[in-house]
Amino acid sequence: MRGNTLMTMLFFVMLFGSLALPANIVNSTSLLDERKLTLIFCAQTLCNYFTPDKFTACYCCPDVIRKEYCHLKLEDCRANCATCKPNWS
Repeated sequence: MRGNTLMTMLFFVMLFGSLALPANIVNSTSLLDERKLTLIFCAQTLCNYFTPDKFTACYCCPDVIRKEYCHLKLEDCRANCATCKPNWS
């Protein structure tokens, strides 16, 4: 009995497993060509550049050593830091 069930299952697996399944073709090259990515690196840190008596939150470009690369607002940091545009070829 057990051998019969196993043979029946094997038969159906071979029968239906060999059928071709329909495939959908999608043109994705236009999506990749239209995609643009720009990276802006701003790090939140504590600095005393703007208030010398205490450390406050500020946003700095990657070169945190220089005072002119730090800003009080994230928007100002993003507007003044260098950008990176990767080339995905």
